[in-house]
Amino acid sequence: MTLKKKYALSLILLTLISFKAQTQEQCVRTTDKKVEDILKDFPFNQAKRIKVVSFKSNKEDIVYEIPKIKGRVDLDKLFEVKTLNRENTSTLLDLLVNINYIPITDPDLKNDSVETREVEVTMCYLPRHAILFESNNGEVFGYIEICIECRNYKAYPDNMNIGDFCLEKYELLEDLFRNIGIVYGIRRNGIPWVDE
Repeated sequence: MTLKKKYALSLILLTLISFKAQTQEQCVRTTDKKVEDILKDFPFNQAKRIKVVSFKSNKEDIVYEIPKIKGRVDLDKLFEVKTLNRENTSTLLDLLVNINYIPITDPDLKNDSVETREVEVTMCYLPRHAILFESNNGEVFGYIEICIECRNYKAYPDNMNIGDFCLEKYELLEDLFRNIGIVYGIRRNGIPWVDE
């Protein structure tokens, strides 16, 4: 069996053994923080540029993360790189900080103060996208690595003020990525991207 077929089979198996713990959640605008106020918080206050990128995983090593050399993001191995303009930056910051989840009280529970949240637990993590925060000298000092397919992310460093991720936030991020010209790993008319 070729490496390509093994990878495809592994992907199918991971998808089949993925599971969801279903409760209830609403992904809505929970705050209305203005962009100029968001820009005062880390990592936005230190970012000279914000880029959205796509990357292909190293299938030979089965490493699913943004490409790195000596712990730093390897910009030469990124597949697509889009530097956000002012409008796209405003949209991204609003989405990251102001759109969050609101737990819904479960009416079947006797204690009305008990809140439940839809949590998607998945064994799949195949990130293809990241949001990079660059300093004045072009060094990436922080990033959010995103797996749109599996609805999961990792942030580095982990003290970023990026709100709570909820299911619809991934869809909104995917729409933003598509609108700025990212093609790889983005669905077209509801059809998921297939790695070649």
